[in-house]
Amino acid sequence: MKISAGIILAGMLAAASAAWPAFAQAEAGPILDAAGAARRAQDFAGAEAAYLRALAIRPGDAEILTQLALVQGFQAHYDAALASILRAEAAAPADLDIRLAKARILGWMGRYAQASEALGQVLTARPDDADALALQGRIALYQNMPARARDAFTLALRRDPKNLDAILGLGDAARSAGNERDARAYYAQAQVLDPTSKDVAERLRPAPDAAAPRWQVSAAAGHSWLSRTTLGDWSEQSLRIERLLDGASVWAGAVHAQRFGLDDTEIAAGAGLRFADGVSGTVEAATTPDADFLPSWRLGAGLNARLGDRTFVLADGSLRRYATGTVKGVSVGLEQYLFDGRLDLTARFVNSFDPANRHLTGYSVAATVTPVDRLRLRVGYADAPESDAGVVAGTRSLSGGIAFDLTSRLVLRVDYLHDDRAGSYLRQELVAGLSFRF
Repeated sequence: MKISAGIILAGMLAAASAAWPAFAQAEAGPILDAAGAARRAQDFAGAEAAYLRALAIRPGDAEILTQLALVQGFQAHYDAALASILRAEAAAPADLDIRLAKARILGWMGRYAQASEALGQVLTARPDDADALALQGRIALYQNMPARARDAFTLALRRDPKNLDAILGLGDAARSAGNERDARAYYAQAQVLDPTSKDVAERLRPAPDAAAPRWQVSAAAGHSWLSRTTLGDWSEQSLRIERLLDGASVWAGAVHAQRFGLDDTEIAAGAGLRFADGVSGTVEAATTPDADFLPSWRLGAGLNARLGDRTFVLADGSLRRYATGTVKGVSVGLEQYLFDGRLDLTARFVNSFDPANRHLTGYSVAATVTPVDRLRLRVGYADAPESDAGVVAGTRSLSGGIAFDLTSRLVLRVDYLHDDRAGSYLRQELVAGLSFRF
């Protein structure tokens, strides 16, 4: 029987085609091992070159493209990294590890909304993924939200107590909040897990004074227009300076208010303290010498405690001393973060006791949303007792505000308030202010 040359050639090609994947795997294997070793040694340029050689043998391989994208990102070659990860995603669109790497690269590029969207897809499918939770914390930290970042890192550690990214993240969040002592404790913990890590060593190297900004100065000015009354307009100016310490903060400030041809100046000071992970408190005190309408003195305290992964219980109390007597206030509430922390909902039950010890109650609700990076919008409504010049009355209030990060250190705020005080005036207030961290 004669066998044609064409059939023989076709058979040889088919055999070669079937054998090629195994051959490519064998050929690429040592190169990939070398790439992994270079990456662990943080020789990212060497790792990139090795991954490119492996990719020439196995074109379009999604795993190689993903690793290539990451080492390109480690070198801040973000455009190249994004191009590589998009090729990997096209090759394996259902792979969640590729989606996670894509979110990481988008975060490095400052494209936080897109990063959060990709990350949300991973967490929807794998809500207990410690790496994804740690990345969620890192993206929050990129956006100057250390408290939100700390919550995500803590949750990641609950899922994986040895997650190095989460431990480093907690240290970075502590340093960003000015808590250098806790930051270095987390870095030391990370160094035990990975003694050769250059990232850990670099974080332990800076002196405390070289950490993130620890001071913040805020100034604001506001004007109130009154109707349904013969009273004139109000105006108010404020200045506050705050200092971040290890695990605490202290502040001092002053408010100068003008009403009805009278002037009052209040001088205040306060402190914040983190008692334990997820539990913090505040105290403040103020005095107004020769007060006409502001309280001659006031005291306040608050407590914030984590109830769940993204749920907090709130409690506040205050004393205000006027010429007519003392007004006492107590409120309790809940705060809930949703959508990766982009929506913050707060509700409070408000109690007030006037100088005659008459008990008035009410409530307040508020929502803060971060629709895009650097921008925060707030809206609130309250039907609750308020004290004005020692007189407590039910007041319906509608408020709104906007905060925009002009830079990573400078924030512009504009707030609006509409008060409808029972049996008295209507008030509309507009306040504008700036905060600067240094």
